Amino acid sequence: MPHEGHDTNWSWFHSSYAYIELHVRVPASLAIDIKGSSGDADVSNVAALAFDASSGDLQVDKIAGPLTVEVSSGDVTGGDIGSLDVRRTSSGDITLHDVRGDVKVARSGSGDLHFDKVGGNVSVGNVGSGDVSVNRAGGDVTVDSIGSGDVSVDAVGGNFTVRSARAGNVRHKDVRGTVSIPHDNDD
Repeated sequence: MPHEGHDTNWSWFHSSYAYIELHVRVPASLAIDIKGSSGDADVSNVAALAFDASSGDLQVDKIAGPLTVEVSSGDVTGGDIGSLDVRRTSSGDITLHDVRGDVKVARSGSGDLHFDKVGGNVSVGNVGSGDVSVNRAGGDVTVDSIGSGDVSVDAVGGNFTVRSARAGNVRHKDVRGTVSIPHDNDD
């Protein structure tokens, strides 16, 4: 029987679903691995986190070490992270702040990538139609390929490099190192 205030779906074809909400407490020294096909997760105060899901949002806070992400359609938000490794994301946005180490994104489809206050380098592989925004990076910012999305950086402590930009705009401000972008997109 559904809990008061919780939804169930019903149709003429007798399709329905139920959901469960789990609250799990673990010692902060544990590394967590979450794999699922659908569902949201809110994780905080762990040593490391690996998140692999087909659909579902992830909210993170206070991940002492690495955060590893593989999502098809879901947003990732939060902050206070040791480092970030995005192996793939298809259509979800990633918005993270206060990453103490490096940010690595292998590939992103149509989702936007927003990073604010990164202590190390930001390395982005291939991006389809999403935008890339980096503010306050301590090291280098590198984007291998951007499709129809825009790239915008501000306050980069190292070099800024975009190797290939097809249809989007590339903007930069307050880059302390060398700027290397395709000539068609020079500001």
